Amino acid sequence: MNTINDETGQFDARFLLWRTFCAEHDVPVETLPSDLTGDVRDKWNALKDSKLK
Repeated sequence: MNTINDETGQFDARFLLWRTFCAEHDVPVETLPSDLTGDVRDKWNALKDSKLK
């Protein structure tokens, strides 16, 4: 299910994972995941696949 719970909002696991990833890889948080390229995109996809089920 790809919905954001009204009770968690900005603390949804996907948002937290994205903000952490951005901080660790010097990616501006306002960047869209679809805008990533190369190695950074591969790292995001691997992390997302391993952490978000």
